[in-house]
Amino acid sequence: AARGSDGVGFDAMIEAHRAWRGKLVEAIDGRGETLDPDRICADNACTLGKWIHGPGKALAAAREYVDLRDKHAQFHRCAGEVLRLALNGDRTGASNKLAGEFSELSTQTVGAIRMMKVRSNGTGQTAKAS
Repeated sequence: AARGSDGVGFDAMIEAHRAWRGKLVEAIDGRGETLDPDRICADNACTLGKWIHGPGKALAAAREYVDLRDKHAQFHRCAGEVLRLALNGDRTGASNKLAGEFSELSTQTVGAIRMMKVRSNGTGQTAKAS
């Protein structure tokens, strides 16, 4: 993933997580790429997840890290649930979960990424994603 001036690539991670909404809308509408709910539920497969479960652990004592780890895991679990509903033909249920819980978790996850970016910049930590 592209890294911005923040060293780790938090800005690209924010954009990648914002893009999930569009992917899920496409899945609900029966178009777009084929997605696997089990893979989406995994919070350690994306660039951010690899950082959280890898180099980011250097900041594990920070409140911001704990919040980011938890929100990110909830985000991916919810995204997987939206997709499962869509794949099972429950477009209304999927749309409702997307508009409600997923949107809230998306906002919280993006906020947690921003807070972690501030925290990691403030410590001089250069935990680069691999």
